[in-house]
Amino acid sequence: MFLKRIGAEYAERFDKQKGVEDARRIASTAREDRNLLYFAEGTFTRIPGLRPFHMGAFEAAVEAKVPVVPVAIRGTRSMLRDVSLFPRRGTITVTIGKPIEPHKMLG
Repeated sequence: MFLKRIGAEYAERFDKQKGVEDARRIASTAREDRNLLYFAEGTFTRIPGLRPFHMGAFEAAVEAKVPVVPVAIRGTRSMLRDVSLFPRRGTITVTIGKPIEPHKMLG
């Protein structure tokens, strides 16, 4: 409910064709100068380490000709347990990388 109220966009992760359609729709949103935030792993688990990335965010950025700013959020896994809706106390570190211009990389 919270995500819907802030205007969250969703992309299909399991049906490839629907995922491509969603990427196009989200690219259109990005072209309207709306900032978008993606969780490229697409899920949250207790298993440590990165999960494989879903490419929808990057496809949308290429299509919209907008940069991708990588952001790493560290420490959330111990605070936001997948079996509970309530966060625990802890420390989170956020690292913001340099913008990547994927449309320029592809020529």
